[in-house]
Amino acid sequence: MPEKPSKPLTEPLTQGQPTLVNDTTRPEHYSPRFRFDRLGHILMVAWAIAAAALTASNPASVQVLERQAQSLLFKVRGTVPPPSQIVILAIDEESIAQLSSLPLRRAIYAEAIDKLMQAGAKAVVADVLWDLPSSYGYSNYDAGIVSYDDRQLQTVLQRYEGQIALSAKFVQGDSRQGEQSNLSLPYTPFQSELNPIGFTNFLSEPNDRIHLLGSRFLEKLPAQEAEIIKSAKVPSLAEAALQATKLKYSQPQGDNIFFYGGANTFKPVSFWNVISPENWNSEYLQKGKYFKDKIVLIGVITKSNPDFHLTPMGEMSGVEIHANAIATLLQDRSIREAFADPAMAGGLVLLVIFVAGLLLSRARRPLFRLFWAGVMGLGWGSACYVAFGSGLVILPMAVPIGAIGLVGVSYWLTGSASGHLINQRNKRISQEVKRSARTIEMMSQRSDREDLLRERELELANKTLGGRYKITQILGHGGFGETYIAQDIKRPQSPQCVVKQLSPATSNPHHLKLARRLFDREAEALERLGRHEQIPRLLAYFEEDGEFYLVQEYIPGHSLSEELSLGRQLPEARVVDILKELLEILSFVHGEKVIHRDIKPSNIIRRQADSQLVLIDFGAVKDQYSKLAAEDTSNNLTIGIGTQGYMAPEQAAGKPQHNSDIYAVGMMGIQALTGLPPSQLKPDSQTGEIRWEDKALVSRGLANVLSKMVRYDSTKRYQSAIETLQALKKLSNFTTLQLNQELFIVPEIAEDITIETRAWPETFGSGEVPPTEPPAK
Repeated sequence: MPEKPSKPLTEPLTQGQPTLVNDTTRPEHYSPRFRFDRLGHILMVAWAIAAAALTASNPASVQVLERQAQSLLFKVRGTVPPPSQIVILAIDEESIAQLSSLPLRRAIYAEAIDKLMQAGAKAVVADVLWDLPSSYGYSNYDAGIVSYDDRQLQTVLQRYEGQIALSAKFVQGDSRQGEQSNLSLPYTPFQSELNPIGFTNFLSEPNDRIHLLGSRFLEKLPAQEAEIIKSAKVPSLAEAALQATKLKYSQPQGDNIFFYGGANTFKPVSFWNVISPENWNSEYLQKGKYFKDKIVLIGVITKSNPDFHLTPMGEMSGVEIHANAIATLLQDRSIREAFADPAMAGGLVLLVIFVAGLLLSRARRPLFRLFWAGVMGLGWGSACYVAFGSGLVILPMAVPIGAIGLVGVSYWLTGSASGHLINQRNKRISQEVKRSARTIEMMSQRSDREDLLRERELELANKTLGGRYKITQILGHGGFGETYIAQDIKRPQSPQCVVKQLSPATSNPHHLKLARRLFDREAEALERLGRHEQIPRLLAYFEEDGEFYLVQEYIPGHSLSEELSLGRQLPEARVVDILKELLEILSFVHGEKVIHRDIKPSNIIRRQADSQLVLIDFGAVKDQYSKLAAEDTSNNLTIGIGTQGYMAPEQAAGKPQHNSDIYAVGMMGIQALTGLPPSQLKPDSQTGEIRWEDKALVSRGLANVLSKMVRYDSTKRYQSAIETLQALKKLSNFTTLQLNQELFIVPEIAEDITIETRAWPETFGSGEVPPTEPPAK
């Protein structure tokens, strides 16, 4: 459920006082959200125009990105079964080992070609450049001398004239006359009018990979160099191969090779298997029947051969690239660009980014904009993949996806900045309201306070903190934050827990850093304290939107303040039990080097399950935060930490000790015996000691213990909870009034009790809201 916007707290305040406002309470041109949204739109248009311009101009850097994106599409698509009528006869390591080192004798090539053609091969394509006479024997064609090795190959080529495609190669090099380019054709005795010749060159793209068909090699050459090949009327080797097969094929619609897979997709047959009689007659080759009606490419695939190139599917030998090119032409699978004119491609990119930007701007939460940008980028990538895989069409991919991502980041940053400024402004105004004397006066009025709490509850209804704690009720509200009851929606049955919010009243970065450190330290202390069965366990702590949160175990039950109601005097035995139980808990707390600092009836819960007392609300850290707040403001207000009446004198002076908690427990014991709150017990004007013994029916022993627990001078007080416990255990168990009256202190004026037990005023206890801050070590 979406969060409800905060309502401005303006109606209860007087004119001229600072108020909390939403963006809608001011003109748009003053709204941070409006300003940053407009900046987001401007950035979106800028990214769209930049992406369109880059696509239209198509510089080398963009070509690299787009070709890399196309390589990714090939790899995502995976291997496609190649046509079975294309076979690679591979000169591999085994063949070289059996037949001698490269170059092989021409007679060996002649033997292999003769066997293949006799077996019924449709055509043989030699991806081997025979541009020079054989090194095995002497040749001088001009003098009419052709070596025996060359004559054997010449004879086979003439025998199967028109069915053998030979290789040529365009060579660029340096000579004394400068840079020289020429086309290396087959050795003259091997040439004939019927045997097609094709060049083996491919154009390497800016990403150093081969994408284009060999026929596009000429279009990328300078005019003078392209004319050398055109004048020789030499096509690409793939086209020459299909000429040798006498098969008709359609002119390719696109420029790009359809790569069927990576290396070894066209499963090679070892050249040695054709030469070896044993292998040739094997069940696999069946005396050459394997090659019947096949287009057979002969080429070297050893790593020692330099004819290896990068392709979209990885590194591949030249003969394998030619096999893919031949298959592309044979099956009419050439891949084309969607737009021949780069300007049209730029227009499409402009439209895509603009539409994506408009859709992203409709998302209100900044993080959602970033998420949907990722979804849209993935969607455009999927559309490009479908066009590539099904339509053999290449759409601009890398630049549009990158631009969509930048638009999403821009909207996210501007939205986050807008929200941050609005939150900071509202927090600043909220802090001013909290410090306002008028607000303090208003909060002191019970009806106004309840109205504000109800309004705050409506504002926070169903809000979820930390992604899992759904607020159901506000327990308390103070100057340092709020306390909520929440449901943990990520646990079975969504159990209840208590969430305490701490909002440091400071914008000083140094102070916030210190506050964060104190918060972490107090959370560590609460983690240790939670090991005691009578202290709530710490479930989590986290920071969100510049505020700190502690999540603790929810304790069903009632507070001890219900048992210590005004005018109700508890039996001494019951009071001793309460004191002992609290001191047992305190001995553990003090053993962990922690001072509670705010022990009072409302911070003690009588647990419903077992009737044990549970000590809650370790709010010790709030004195540190109050110091930060005081440093951050120009006034000299002093903020008291603790609760008046239960707070020891040294604690009120900012110097709490372990026996300051003992003082608070002692005051509760006196309250239980007298039925009077500490505010109605006056100290002696000379000694500062609390005068209470005349208002209670209590044994001398317990009176002495309680009086020592609440000594004004902390050095005369019990120094530890354990020492106090030992003193209580020494007392006799006075539970009846049948013992000697002189052992008891009898109240002097019974009427005082009647006077002090009048009905509660409506405003009484308004300051007893449970504090919300974490403790200090």
